[in-house]
Amino acid sequence: MHRKGEALVELGGEPEDWARFNHYVASIAATESHILATSPRGNCYGIWDKATRELLEINALPDASGVVVKNGEFHVSSGIGRVVKINADLAKQTFVSGIQWDNHWSAIT
Repeated sequence: MHRKGEALVELGGEPEDWARFNHYVASIAATESHILATSPRGNCYGIWDKATRELLEINALPDASGVVVKNGEFHVSSGIGRVVKINADLAKQTFVSGIQWDNHWSAIT
C-alpha cells in the first residue's frame, strides 16, 4: 500500500494466504475502508482492512478477474460469468451475467 510521500507498506496475510493467489493479482480496487484484489490464477479474491492492513477474508471465485467500486460497493467479475457485489459491511450478492469477463473492467456512470 502506498500513500503519497510515505514508504510502501505491506498488506497483511500469512504466507499460505498469499500462496492462494498463485503469484498473480489481476485487479485491485479500494473503498474508503477496504482493499480488494482479484486472482484469476488463484480462483479467489482477498479483502483487506485499509486502516489496519489486516487480511479479512479470501473468497473462492473461479477466474476472479476485474473489480470496480461503484457507490461505495465492490463489483467483482469472473471469467465464468459471475459478478459478486460486496457492500460496505462485506455482505455479498452473486449474479450470473452470462458474459465471460476479464480483468479489464471500468465503472461507467
